[in-house]
Amino acid sequence: MERYLRENFDVQPKNSSEEALLRWRSAVSVVKNPRRRFRMVADLVKRSETEKKKLKIQEKIRVALFVQKAALQFIDAGNRIESKPSVEASQAGFGIDPNELASKVSGRDLNALKLHGGVEGLMRKVNVSLNEGVSSSELISIFQNTGSEVVKGKDGNNTILGTPTESALLKFGLLLGGDFDAQRQESKIVKVEPFNSVRKKMSVLVSLPSGGLRAFCKGASEIILRMCNKIVVSNGEHVLLSEEERNNITDVINSFACEALRTLCLAFKDIDDIVDKDSIPDDGYTLIAVVGIKDPVRPGVKDAVQICMAAGITVRMVTGDNINTAIAIAKECGILTDDGLAIEGPDFRCMSSWEMKELIPKLQVAKESADVIILDDKFNTIVNVARWGRAVYINIQKFVQFQLTVNVVALMLNFVSACISDASSVLNTVIFNSFVFCQVFNEINSRDIEKINVFRGMFDSWAFVGVMVSTVTFQVIIVEFLGTFASTVPLSWQLWLLSIVIGFVSMPLAVVIKCIPVEQTMKPTATAKHKDGYEALPSGPELA
Repeated sequence: MERYLRENFDVQPKNSSEEALLRWRSAVSVVKNPRRRFRMVADLVKRSETEKKKLKIQEKIRVALFVQKAALQFIDAGNRIESKPSVEASQAGFGIDPNELASKVSGRDLNALKLHGGVEGLMRKVNVSLNEGVSSSELISIFQNTGSEVVKGKDGNNTILGTPTESALLKFGLLLGGDFDAQRQESKIVKVEPFNSVRKKMSVLVSLPSGGLRAFCKGASEIILRMCNKIVVSNGEHVLLSEEERNNITDVINSFACEALRTLCLAFKDIDDIVDKDSIPDDGYTLIAVVGIKDPVRPGVKDAVQICMAAGITVRMVTGDNINTAIAIAKECGILTDDGLAIEGPDFRCMSSWEMKELIPKLQVAKESADVIILDDKFNTIVNVARWGRAVYINIQKFVQFQLTVNVVALMLNFVSACISDASSVLNTVIFNSFVFCQVFNEINSRDIEKINVFRGMFDSWAFVGVMVSTVTFQVIIVEFLGTFASTVPLSWQLWLLSIVIGFVSMPLAVVIKCIPVEQTMKPTATAKHKDGYEALPSGPELA
């Protein structure tokens, strides 16, 4: 508003300018008692000195900021070590490793982008041409055939909303200098066929500003490549796709897949006249580009897979990616070992029921068949689920063991009490006291079903120690002070010691029982190895 007023209206300033004040003072240079006359007027000399000091400080700050920026860039350039591509990447003709490229793109490292010579330098390292014809067709295909949106935030930066694959393609298009909004406004979308797991492609039909229709298609590389009979060459022309070029493109796709890259093909088809606008053609397309997208394995996934396998959990990966991509990712995660097997869906469906059972003893991959459904997409959650599930199972085992032994002791005491019904109050109190101490030591025995040293870590659990102390304290109060209520009599220290010794007998008895060998049919031994090559987690009395 202030700028509009200055440009369109002649608004007088609130205070006179410095030039006007100087002219007025020069006109009244001869004034009686000037200090008194001009005491309420600005001191122009001091104001000028203040302005000079301010400008000098601003200049120093500006120079300091430039020096600091240059120093930081120098330090950053000195610390940067240009990594060499891997042997596989060099053999494939690439000048940068896929993992390094993925980290720089996902991290939006502009300094690293400049170090590689910008977008053009990166394109040269991955053997991609940025010819105007190819890039123009590629940008139109990326921006028109997408289910994502580009939203500009309050800070002016672009934010992409959509799936990771769609977001990666849009980021690539924006890095090439494309304008998403401008491309979407040039053409009108007539029909969209969204991606699904059966078709493995997404198609869109748009009307061109010059007239006519154009179909864009993207999806699984092997499917889109079969739909194409032409290709866009480096100068932007459309030429027939020969069998040799088709084989070369297939080799490129396989090389991308072997580097754990998710491969997509982009293609288009110009349509002069179409009878049915509700359908999009499935053949006669022109191949624009093959795109490799790196989906880095999340930190901790490989360790989580090894923990699961070592704990006896069989890990299998089901994916809709290319078989080579799936093999590379599975090896990177540690799921696929040297003697493992990777099989495609059509080959698996052709197997008989007997062959499926031989291949996978228990196949349950649908949510309806699962016992536990994990709602998030973090593999580390599986480790936590297994840990908590086994903890609950072991606690149930401990509880059942404790209750069974308590019931056995209670039945024996009832039988003994029935046989000596004329026993004195002291004997009855000793029997009751011994029964309680049997349960106290039985609680300690039930801390671990297999390990002999049940005292290890006992004092780390304040809840357990509190229960033990409370049980003994209440037992002393009941026997010594609540005899009328509990029908007990006070005991001497010798009888207290006898009750404790009788209860302690359950400790060596539990050790003897744990040392009895039990045949394990399902559970692997400590020296056995998992079928995928990992050693099983050790367990049993040998850890004591």
